[in-house]
Amino acid sequence: MKKKIIPRVTKNHPKTSMGSKRTIEVSICYWVDLLGYGSMLNSVEFNPLSNNAQISVNRLKSFHNMIRNSSKAKVFNSLALNDGAIFYRDLSPRSKSVTFDFLNRAYKVHKQINEQEKELGLPGCRSVVAVGFRIRDKNYSKDDLKNGIGQYLIDQVKNNTMSFEEAILKALSIKPCYDVVPELQANFAFTKAYLADDAGSKGGFGGNNFFVDSSIFDKDMPDFIKVSDQQPKLNIKGLDQPFFKVVEFENLRINHINKELLDAFEVAEKLTNDSCINLKLKKIAWKDI
Repeated sequence: MKKKIIPRVTKNHPKTSMGSKRTIEVSICYWVDLLGYGSMLNSVEFNPLSNNAQISVNRLKSFHNMIRNSSKAKVFNSLALNDGAIFYRDLSPRSKSVTFDFLNRAYKVHKQINEQEKELGLPGCRSVVAVGFRIRDKNYSKDDLKNGIGQYLIDQVKNNTMSFEEAILKALSIKPCYDVVPELQANFAFTKAYLADDAGSKGGFGGNNFFVDSSIFDKDMPDFIKVSDQQPKLNIKGLDQPFFKVVEFENLRINHINKELLDAFEVAEKLTNDSCINLKLKKIAWKDI
């Protein structure tokens, strides 16, 4: 399998301070979708009481369990959406290993789902890892909870009408009337991944395969991954970076350190072809007020 040649990006970007945030971040998202799930529901006329309906229900439960068990706070957060799920994280301008860690975790999820689906005679999943910009916004939902039920529970504890334990259990059981995942709003990595999956076979993203955005790679492909000659892409300006179909991915442990992929600012340069993009991103620091 010949190595892919990918345009090299400018090196030696100025570092940012640890923990710094920008109004515009570089995000990486992994969208995974069960193949043929809609057809399963259609065959039972969307009636959970129909014969064989339990097969589709069990398939969904198994999928959600794998998503839940693969998720990890801060480094591999997820949101399940029926027969699809999205994992997300901001890339780091300070560490290339963040990019690899996300990709490594994503491929393990893809492989696990497909192996289990194959055992059950099911079609498996399609996976797409994409990168793009996301725009930060204030988390109003969190503020509403703090100022509403949060303040109420604090007052109850202060007045000795509720114990700390009761307040904590009450807070954990609260279901907000409005909810949002801020990291997925105005997130163009999510947009790109979802649209690639939606393009399906007609767009070159067919089968239970794993597709990865070429924008996370430098000039040469690292040795731990092998890709096919197929390079599908979206016919949308700004989201038209080629994808690679992965045919082999070395079985590396979680938390394995690898610094061969690109960091946040290097990815941003490939997305925009702007060698000064890192300076522009640093100028618009985030102030959560």
